[in-house]
Amino acid sequence: MFGYLTANLEILSEQQKKKYKAYYCGLCQSLCDNFSSIARNTLTYDLTFATILLNSINHPENNKLIYKNCPLHPFKKQMMIIGDYNLYFSYMNMYLTFYNLIDDINGIDYNLIFINNGSTDFTLEELKNIHKKDFKRVKIIN
Repeated sequence: MFGYLTANLEILSEQQKKKYKAYYCGLCQSLCDNFSSIARNTLTYDLTFATILLNSINHPENNKLIYKNCPLHPFKKQMMIIGDYNLYFSYMNMYLTFYNLIDDINGIDYNLIFINNGSTDFTLEELKNIHKKDFKRVKIIN
């Protein structure tokens, strides 16, 4: 379902590798902030690519560069780029992860409940689109 994209790091310059890693770490941080530290384990390169793409072409001036420690690198702060689309792609990452799990296990009855935390981006609108497609199972608490 997903997990098809990987970066060809061999052709990237050192600066491009650092920027790619900063986007990856930023999305990983968004997963932790919006879900849990365990959610970091679900991060894929596919959604990192989408995050880079949309954060680069839509209001790149809003991207914030931060430095934070993380569980994988507790002693050195990691550079992270947090853009307008990080929250959206952290939700999409969890949504795709859930459906990937459901694809692997048949016969499970389930519901997905998304809670809007007052975000000001377009995440709520996209969640409503998901709800329209699967209104019996997807619920939104606003």
